[in-house]
Amino acid sequence: MLGSNIRKVRKNKKLKLKELADITGLSISYLSQVELGKIEPSLTALRKISNALDRPVFSFLIEERDFKNNVIRKDDRKTIKASETAISLQLLTPDVSGQLEMIYWEVEAGEYSSPELLSHVGEECTFVISGKCLFEFENGTVTLETGDSIYIPKRIAHRTYNPGPDLYVAITAITPPSF
Repeated sequence: MLGSNIRKVRKNKKLKLKELADITGLSISYLSQVELGKIEPSLTALRKISNALDRPVFSFLIEERDFKNNVIRKDDRKTIKASETAISLQLLTPDVSGQLEMIYWEVEAGEYSSPELLSHVGEECTFVISGKCLFEFENGTVTLETGDSIYIPKRIAHRTYNPGPDLYVAITAITPPSF
């Protein structure tokens, strides 16, 4: 992995092995063996290589991921319909196993996001895509309209209400996930 990552970066920068050797002061045969995975470079050599390729050392140690698995198509979103409200939640992240959860919300006019104020352990930031919404807290209410956003610290009890007449649509990020 390490050697192949170095080779890939070098080739993307259109550097020949000899050019990398000249820049780093390391031999062509040494660099070739590193790239082929036959030897592990010393930390000093790895620093020289990373400086020559203008990349942080750790970037060569990270496994490549297939990000196709992280794409959530519109029609493939996991959807939650709350039975006690006319609200639809769609998960925009692949799942809730990471540190971030993104939710697409739709709340019909005259509806609440929940029957009562709720709190959770995560921080939350909501951006209003369209419509109007009242965020209710224990000590008051805040009105948000299209283009507005709100940050809610962890453990602050709240809920939303759509005063209408239009559908309220928003995206919420929560960290760590709590749904």
